[in-house]
Amino acid sequence: MNRSLSLIRIIACWEFHRYFKLKDQVIGLVSMLLGGVVMFTAARIAQSSDAVEIAVIGASTSFSIPENGDISVSKEQTSEQEWQKKVANKDIDGLLVIRSGADSNALPDSEAAPGNGQKNQWTARLYVHRDPAWLDQLMPVIQAERTRWEMEQEGLSAETLARVMAPVVVDVVTNVESGVSKADTLTAYAFLGATLMTSWIALAWILTGITGEKHQRVTEQIVSAVRPQVWIDGKLLGITAAAVCSLAFLFVSGIVALIFLALTAEKLPLPGSLQRLEFLPLFVVFYLGGILFWNYFYAANAAIINDPNTSSRSSLLFIPMFPMFACALATNQPDGPFMKFLSLLPGSSVTAMPIRLVMGEVSPVEVLISILLLAAGILLLRLAAGRIFAAGVLLQGKEPSWTDIIRSALGNNRESPFLQ
Repeated sequence: MNRSLSLIRIIACWEFHRYFKLKDQVIGLVSMLLGGVVMFTAARIAQSSDAVEIAVIGASTSFSIPENGDISVSKEQTSEQEWQKKVANKDIDGLLVIRSGADSNALPDSEAAPGNGQKNQWTARLYVHRDPAWLDQLMPVIQAERTRWEMEQEGLSAETLARVMAPVVVDVVTNVESGVSKADTLTAYAFLGATLMTSWIALAWILTGITGEKHQRVTEQIVSAVRPQVWIDGKLLGITAAAVCSLAFLFVSGIVALIFLALTAEKLPLPGSLQRLEFLPLFVVFYLGGILFWNYFYAANAAIINDPNTSSRSSLLFIPMFPMFACALATNQPDGPFMKFLSLLPGSSVTAMPIRLVMGEVSPVEVLISILLLAAGILLLRLAAGRIFAAGVLLQGKEPSWTDIIRSALGNNRESPFLQ
């Protein structure tokens, strides 16, 4: 037992240092941060250069454009003809001419607004040099101006008009205070993305490592000295640690980016779910448990594949994505029957249960059952992966049949001398 643990530690350390290079990670982190600074600076420059200035004629005194947008209204006073010349000379980005009542008759009938023949009409015309990309920002303001004019035609007072135009405020009263904010929702999706990204990183290393070692003669010497289960345990522990550390560097860059945003923009509130410290150990358990669960699945698949570029069995490596995407689609009902089922099922529970912890209501019994089922799933998948790895690590040329794979997973394949 002590010898097996020692071998597992040696193999895990070797696999970890094989894929995780601290120097490369630091270089990648610095490059990412520099790239972020460049992109942020470019975005700032682009935003400053995207400022749009227009002139407005015929609008009411209450006409206003939001200050946080890219559009501003010129305060210069001149004739409509002069404004049109400025638009043609690109001295100004656009000219908005609003006509209402008798003034709207100045427009040709073919260009007037719907309702021709009415005594009072409301029309708007925008003069630009080319199709404006900022028209979508201007349209709500024009629509509000039209609505305001229509209501004035009905004889409504300014107070009534302001009350009607005020945004609707809905008071939501719930029996149970959830306290789920947008930041908490983003936290749930971030956890799902972290699990998925770590799984992809480990998948690439497992696939290239195991399929590559199957074609090396040194593999025969290793399996003669090390039990396959010990080898696969050490390999997956090392690769999992390397994948987690790689994601940790991305996490650090994300924290630096948040600090940078906090210094340059509005204060970002900390999600309530992250303020509840009892959630953090559960997040770690489900995160690490999920990575180990699916890594054993990847290892078993890699052992039965000769060439991942040509083997049809490579499509099996996408199976872990389905329960993760199912969890993402079911987040609108975190306490629904389907989400409860996913939070107990090993494999999907690694993402469904943390989402429910953040966005729903979970009893301690459900959490305990989910963790126990996940642990049982890891142990069973570990045993099956070790047996499949033992039977397939020396196979070349011909991939084993599904019958052989099932026999190996169940431990009934006695043709392989490495099943121990």
